[in-house]
Amino acid sequence: MYVNKLACFVALGKYDRAVVECNDAARLIKNFRNRFEEKCSDQEKARLQRMEFNVLLRRASSLAQLTKSSEAIADYERALKLAPDE
Repeated sequence: MYVNKLACFVALGKYDRAVVECNDAARLIKNFRNRFEEKCSDQEKARLQRMEFNVLLRRASSLAQLTKSSEAIADYERALKLAPDE
């Protein structure tokens, strides 16, 4: 649900808000991973990776719209490392 909220902010052109929300989402994913990754199934781990990938893409897109190119490129590169086949 949180990832879909990010897509809405991007679609509405609220890029500043999208970046803030993406930062929050990335933090939540990281905290969840740190606490529960050992207990997660492979399917759950893949789902977390996909969510992180989507967050990075949406943040990168928003940063690019805000003309923060170097930050956007860094997020695109991180996303590429997570899912090189995408």
